[in-house]
Amino acid sequence: MDQRTQDTEGIDRQNTEDRRHADRRHSPVGARRPGQVERRRSNRRHIAGAGLLAALAFGGVRYQQHRPMDPMEDVSRDLGMPEELLDDDAAVEIDEREALEPIIQEAASLHGVDPDLVKAVIQTESRFNPRASSGAGAKGLMQLMPKTAKAVGIEDPFDPRQNIFGGVKYLSQMMERYNGNTALALAAYNAGPGNVRRHRGVPPFRETRGYVSKIAKLVADSDAAFSVPAYRASVKKARVSSRNSRRAGVRKASMSSRARTRRATMTRAKTSSRTRATVTRASARRTSSRRSSRT
Repeated sequence: MDQRTQDTEGIDRQNTEDRRHADRRHSPVGARRPGQVERRRSNRRHIAGAGLLAALAFGGVRYQQHRPMDPMEDVSRDLGMPEELLDDDAAVEIDEREALEPIIQEAASLHGVDPDLVKAVIQTESRFNPRASSGAGAKGLMQLMPKTAKAVGIEDPFDPRQNIFGGVKYLSQMMERYNGNTALALAAYNAGPGNVRRHRGVPPFRETRGYVSKIAKLVADSDAAFSVPAYRASVKKARVSSRNSRRAGVRKASMSSRARTRRATMTRAKTSSRTRATVTRASARRTSSRRSSRT
Protein backbone atom coordinates (compact mmCIF):
# COMPACT_ATOMS: atom_id res chain seq x y z
CA MET A 1 0.00 0.00 0.00
CA ASP A 2 2.70 2.43 1.01
CA GLN A 3 4.79 1.45 -2.05
CA ARG A 4 1.90 2.19 -4.40
CA THR A 5 1.29 5.54 -2.75
CA GLN A 6 4.94 6.51 -3.20
CA ASP A 7 4.87 5.49 -6.86
CA THR A 8 1.73 7.49 -7.49
CA GLU A 9 3.19 10.60 -5.84
CA GLY A 10 6.36 10.31 -7.95
CA ILE A 11 4.33 10.09 -11.17
CA ASP A 12 2.24 13.15 -10.13
CA ARG A 13 5.43 15.16 -9.46
CA GLN A 14 6.87 14.22 -12.84
CA ASN A 15 3.68 15.25 -14.60
CA THR A 16 3.61 18.54 -12.72
CA GLU A 17 7.25 19.37 -13.81
CA ASP A 18 6.45 18.47 -17.43
CA ARG A 19 3.47 20.79 -17.41
CA ARG A 20 5.58 23.65 -16.02
CA HIS A 21 8.17 23.31 -18.79
CA ALA A 22 5.46 23.07 -21.43
CA ASP A 23 3.73 26.19 -20.08
CA ARG A 24 7.04 28.15 -20.19
CA ARG A 25 7.76 27.13 -23.79
CA HIS A 26 4.31 27.75 -25.16
CA SER A 27 3.19 30.73 -23.05
CA PRO A 28 3.12 34.20 -24.72
CA VAL A 29 5.58 36.98 -23.80
CA GLY A 30 3.01 38.86 -21.79
CA ALA A 31 2.41 35.79 -19.66
CA ARG A 32 6.02 35.61 -18.40
CA ARG A 33 6.96 36.54 -14.91
CA PRO A 34 7.02 40.26 -14.17
CA GLY A 35 10.41 41.96 -14.71
CA GLN A 36 11.95 39.14 -16.77
CA VAL A 37 11.63 40.89 -20.15
CA GLU A 38 12.99 44.19 -18.78
CA ARG A 39 16.01 42.44 -17.30
CA ARG A 40 16.83 40.82 -20.61
CA ARG A 41 16.51 44.12 -22.48
CA SER A 42 18.68 45.85 -19.91
CA ASN A 43 21.35 43.15 -20.29
CA ARG A 44 21.30 43.55 -24.07
CA ARG A 45 21.73 47.31 -23.72
CA HIS A 46 24.70 46.86 -21.39
CA ILE A 47 26.36 44.38 -23.76
CA ALA A 48 25.83 46.68 -26.76
CA GLY A 49 27.19 49.68 -24.83
CA ALA A 50 30.29 47.78 -23.72
CA GLY A 51 30.99 46.73 -27.33
CA LEU A 52 30.62 50.31 -28.53
CA LEU A 53 33.03 51.60 -25.87
CA ALA A 54 35.57 48.91 -26.78
CA ALA A 55 35.37 49.86 -30.46
CA LEU A 56 35.83 53.55 -29.65
CA ALA A 57 38.80 52.82 -27.41
CA PHE A 58 40.50 50.67 -30.07
CA GLY A 59 39.93 53.34 -32.70
CA GLY A 60 41.39 55.98 -30.39
CA VAL A 61 44.53 53.91 -29.85
CA ARG A 62 45.05 53.49 -33.60
CA TYR A 63 44.50 57.20 -34.11
CA GLN A 64 47.12 58.03 -31.50
CA GLN A 65 49.55 55.60 -33.15
CA HIS A 66 49.12 56.99 -36.66
CA ARG A 67 48.66 60.64 -35.78
CA PRO A 68 51.89 62.61 -36.51
CA MET A 69 53.54 64.07 -33.45
CA ASP A 70 53.68 67.80 -33.16
CA PRO A 71 57.27 69.09 -33.37
CA MET A 72 58.66 70.48 -30.16
CA GLU A 73 59.19 74.17 -30.02
CA ASP A 74 62.77 75.40 -30.25
CA VAL A 75 62.99 77.45 -27.06
CA SER A 76 66.70 78.13 -27.54
CA ARG A 77 66.00 80.59 -30.36
CA ASP A 78 63.59 82.52 -28.18
CA LEU A 79 66.23 82.71 -25.48
CA GLY A 80 68.78 84.06 -27.95
CA MET A 81 71.36 81.28 -27.38
CA PRO A 82 74.00 80.72 -30.12
CA GLU A 83 73.52 77.49 -32.04
CA GLU A 84 77.13 76.38 -31.55
CA LEU A 85 76.59 76.44 -27.77
CA LEU A 86 73.62 74.10 -27.95
CA ASP A 87 75.88 71.10 -28.53
CA ASP A 88 78.02 70.24 -25.51
CA ASP A 89 80.84 68.75 -27.61
CA ALA A 90 80.95 71.79 -29.86
CA ALA A 91 81.01 74.08 -26.83
CA VAL A 92 83.91 72.14 -25.28
CA GLU A 93 85.84 72.21 -28.58
CA ILE A 94 85.34 75.98 -28.89
CA ASP A 95 86.53 76.50 -25.32
CA GLU A 96 89.65 74.41 -25.96
CA ARG A 97 90.52 76.36 -29.12
CA GLU A 98 90.02 79.66 -27.34
CA ALA A 99 92.26 78.47 -24.51
CA LEU A 100 94.99 77.43 -26.99
CA GLU A 101 94.81 80.65 -29.05
CA PRO A 102 97.25 82.67 -26.87
CA ILE A 103 99.79 79.80 -26.89
CA ILE A 104 99.56 79.50 -30.69
CA GLN A 105 100.01 83.23 -31.16
CA GLU A 106 103.02 83.31 -28.83
CA ALA A 107 104.75 80.29 -30.42
CA ALA A 108 104.08 81.54 -33.97
CA SER A 109 105.46 84.98 -33.14
CA LEU A 110 108.55 83.49 -31.50
CA HIS A 111 109.48 81.21 -34.42
CA GLY A 112 108.22 83.37 -37.28
CA VAL A 113 105.45 81.09 -38.54
CA ASP A 114 102.00 82.25 -39.57
CA PRO A 115 99.49 81.40 -36.80
CA ASP A 116 96.84 80.38 -39.34
CA LEU A 117 99.25 77.78 -40.71
CA VAL A 118 99.90 76.51 -37.18
CA LYS A 119 96.17 76.17 -36.47
CA ALA A 120 95.67 74.36 -39.80
CA VAL A 121 98.42 71.89 -38.90
CA ILE A 122 96.91 71.26 -35.46
CA GLN A 123 93.45 70.79 -36.99
CA THR A 124 94.79 68.28 -39.51
CA GLU A 125 97.03 66.44 -37.08
CA SER A 126 94.86 66.09 -33.97
CA ARG A 127 91.72 68.23 -34.35
CA PHE A 128 92.84 70.17 -31.27
CA ASN A 129 92.93 67.08 -29.07
CA PRO A 130 95.85 67.38 -26.59
CA ARG A 131 95.65 63.65 -25.78
CA ALA A 132 95.77 62.48 -29.40
CA SER A 133 98.06 59.54 -30.13
CA SER A 134 98.67 57.65 -33.38
CA GLY A 135 99.56 54.03 -33.99
CA ALA A 136 102.99 55.07 -35.24
CA GLY A 137 103.80 56.78 -31.93
CA ALA A 138 103.08 60.44 -32.70
CA LYS A 139 101.63 62.29 -29.71
CA GLY A 140 99.95 65.52 -28.74
CA LEU A 141 98.37 68.41 -30.60
CA MET A 142 100.96 68.56 -33.38
CA GLN A 143 101.61 64.79 -33.45
CA LEU A 144 105.36 64.79 -32.96
CA MET A 145 107.32 61.55 -33.00
CA PRO A 146 109.37 60.78 -29.87
CA LYS A 147 112.76 61.51 -31.49
CA THR A 148 111.54 64.77 -32.99
CA ALA A 149 109.93 65.82 -29.72
CA LYS A 150 113.15 65.13 -27.87
CA ALA A 151 115.16 67.05 -30.46
CA VAL A 152 113.03 70.21 -30.03
CA GLY A 153 113.12 70.01 -26.23
CA ILE A 154 109.72 68.53 -25.36
CA GLU A 155 109.56 66.60 -22.10
CA ASP A 156 105.81 65.99 -21.92
CA PRO A 157 104.25 65.67 -25.41
CA PHE A 158 100.74 65.78 -23.93
CA ASP A 159 101.34 69.19 -22.40
CA PRO A 160 99.65 71.64 -24.82
CA ARG A 161 102.15 74.45 -24.36
CA GLN A 162 105.23 72.24 -24.78
CA ASN A 163 103.75 70.43 -27.76
CA ILE A 164 102.75 73.61 -29.59
CA PHE A 165 106.08 75.34 -28.98
CA GLY A 166 108.02 72.24 -30.05
CA GLY A 167 105.87 71.61 -33.11
CA VAL A 168 106.05 75.23 -34.29
CA LYS A 169 109.82 75.16 -33.78
CA TYR A 170 110.15 72.05 -35.94
CA LEU A 171 107.85 73.52 -38.60
CA SER A 172 109.96 76.69 -38.61
CA GLN A 173 113.08 74.59 -39.18
CA MET A 174 111.45 72.88 -42.16
CA MET A 175 110.41 76.28 -43.59
CA GLU A 176 113.99 77.52 -43.34
CA ARG A 177 115.34 74.30 -44.84
CA TYR A 178 113.18 74.61 -47.95
CA ASN A 179 113.52 78.39 -48.32
CA GLY A 180 109.97 79.20 -47.30
CA ASN A 181 108.34 76.60 -49.58
CA THR A 182 105.31 75.73 -47.47
CA ALA A 183 104.35 72.64 -49.51
CA LEU A 184 107.79 71.07 -49.13
CA ALA A 185 107.98 72.06 -45.46
CA LEU A 186 104.64 70.39 -44.75
CA ALA A 187 105.65 67.32 -46.76
CA ALA A 188 108.82 67.06 -44.68
CA TYR A 189 106.80 67.59 -41.49
CA ASN A 190 104.54 64.68 -42.46
CA ALA A 191 106.85 62.22 -44.22
CA GLY A 192 110.29 63.36 -43.12
CA PRO A 193 113.01 65.37 -44.90
CA GLY A 194 114.63 62.18 -46.15
CA ASN A 195 111.66 61.26 -48.31
CA VAL A 196 111.44 64.80 -49.69
CA ARG A 197 115.11 64.65 -50.66
CA ARG A 198 114.80 61.15 -52.09
CA HIS A 199 111.83 62.04 -54.31
CA ARG A 200 113.03 65.58 -55.06
CA GLY A 201 109.75 67.13 -53.98
CA VAL A 202 106.52 66.09 -52.32
CA PRO A 203 106.75 62.30 -51.92
CA PRO A 204 104.30 60.25 -53.97
CA PHE A 205 102.55 59.03 -50.83
CA ARG A 206 98.78 59.33 -50.82
CA GLU A 207 98.76 60.37 -47.16
CA THR A 208 101.40 63.07 -47.61
CA ARG A 209 99.85 64.57 -50.73
CA GLY A 210 96.42 64.56 -49.12
CA TYR A 211 97.93 66.17 -46.02
CA VAL A 212 99.46 69.03 -48.01
CA SER A 213 96.28 69.56 -50.06
CA LYS A 214 94.06 69.62 -46.96
CA ILE A 215 96.17 72.26 -45.20
CA ALA A 216 96.27 74.31 -48.40
CA LYS A 217 92.45 74.38 -48.41
CA LEU A 218 92.30 75.36 -44.73
CA VAL A 219 94.57 78.40 -45.23
CA ALA A 220 93.31 79.35 -48.68
CA ASP A 221 91.63 82.55 -47.42
CA SER A 222 94.43 83.68 -45.11
CA ASP A 223 97.92 85.18 -45.36
CA ALA A 224 99.39 81.69 -45.07
CA ALA A 225 97.92 80.60 -48.43
CA PHE A 226 100.24 78.64 -50.73
CA SER A 227 99.98 76.75 -53.99
CA VAL A 228 100.12 73.00 -54.24
CA PRO A 229 102.65 71.80 -56.85
CA ALA A 230 101.58 69.71 -59.81
CA TYR A 231 102.60 66.20 -58.93
CA ARG A 232 104.62 64.32 -61.50
CA ALA A 233 105.08 60.61 -61.94
CA SER A 234 107.32 59.09 -59.35
CA VAL A 235 110.92 58.22 -60.19
CA LYS A 236 110.30 54.62 -59.23
CA LYS A 237 107.51 54.28 -61.79
CA ALA A 238 109.71 55.88 -64.45
CA ARG A 239 112.51 53.43 -63.64
CA VAL A 240 110.14 50.50 -63.81
CA SER A 241 108.79 51.64 -67.17
CA SER A 242 112.32 52.12 -68.54
CA ARG A 243 113.29 48.67 -67.31
CA ASN A 244 110.23 47.15 -68.93
CA SER A 245 111.01 48.89 -72.22
CA ARG A 246 114.57 47.66 -72.08
CA ARG A 247 113.44 44.13 -71.39
CA ALA A 248 110.98 44.33 -74.25
CA GLY A 249 113.75 45.54 -76.57
CA VAL A 250 116.05 42.72 -75.49
CA ARG A 251 113.26 40.21 -76.05
CA LYS A 252 112.60 41.54 -79.53
CA ALA A 253 116.32 41.46 -80.37
CA SER A 254 116.69 37.92 -79.07
CA MET A 255 113.63 36.80 -81.00
CA SER A 256 114.92 38.38 -84.21
CA SER A 257 118.36 36.83 -83.73
CA ARG A 258 116.79 33.43 -83.13
CA ALA A 259 114.72 33.80 -86.26
CA ARG A 260 117.79 34.71 -88.24
CA THR A 261 119.67 31.75 -86.88
CA ARG A 262 116.83 29.44 -87.80
CA ARG A 263 116.67 30.83 -91.28
CA ALA A 264 120.42 30.42 -91.74
CA THR A 265 120.26 26.87 -90.46
CA MET A 266 117.41 26.03 -92.80
CA THR A 267 119.28 27.58 -95.72
CA ARG A 268 122.39 25.60 -94.91
CA ALA A 269 120.40 22.40 -94.63
CA LYS A 270 118.79 23.01 -98.00
CA THR A 271 122.15 23.81 -99.55
CA SER A 272 123.74 20.69 -98.11
CA SER A 273 120.86 18.51 -99.30
CA ARG A 274 121.14 19.98 -102.77
CA THR A 275 124.88 19.40 -102.79
CA ARG A 276 124.40 15.82 -101.71
CA ALA A 277 121.84 15.26 -104.43
CA THR A 278 124.20 16.73 -107.05
CA VAL A 279 127.09 14.56 -105.86
CA THR A 280 124.87 11.50 -105.90
CA ARG A 281 123.79 12.23 -109.43
CA ALA A 282 127.39 12.81 -110.60
CA SER A 283 128.57 9.56 -109.05
CA ALA A 284 125.70 7.70 -110.67
CA ARG A 285 126.62 9.14 -114.06
CA ARG A 286 130.24 8.12 -113.61
CA THR A 287 129.29 4.61 -112.72
CA SER A 288 127.03 4.28 -115.71
CA SER A 289 129.72 5.64 -118.08
CA ARG A 290 132.30 3.15 -116.73
CA ARG A 291 129.97 0.26 -117.27
CA SER A 292 129.21 1.37 -120.83
CA SER A 293 132.93 1.73 -121.66
CA ARG A 294 133.68 -1.82 -120.43
CA THR A 295 131.04 -3.25 -122.59
